[in-house]
Amino acid sequence: MKNNKLNDYKNMDEKALVEELKALKQELFKLRFSHAMNGLDNPHKIVDTKKNIARVNTILTMKKNGEVVEVKEIKKTESKAKKTTAKKTTTKKKAEEKTAEEEK
Repeated sequence: MKNNKLNDYKNMDEKALVEELKALKQELFKLRFSHAMNGLDNPHKIVDTKKNIARVNTILTMKKNGEVVEVKEIKKTESKAKKTTAKKTTTKKKAEEKTAEEEK
């Protein structure tokens, strides 16, 4: 969903982006108000709306500065994250104490 929205925003002109920004801000206001009054079924909608506002603002700024707005496709990798464990490190002092205890 994020990549589709981003591509849609990048393909819009500045006037459409400004209108979209107004609509998103109005939606955010309504979501905050309803969340405060009686709660939301999905409060994560507030976070999504804030992120969309940030995306629109970023693209507007890029277009105003004349930067090239590229549309990239994001490919998901199917690699598993490596499980790492912390290694215990011993200081010289502790190592000397261990060897002293072993000698006794």
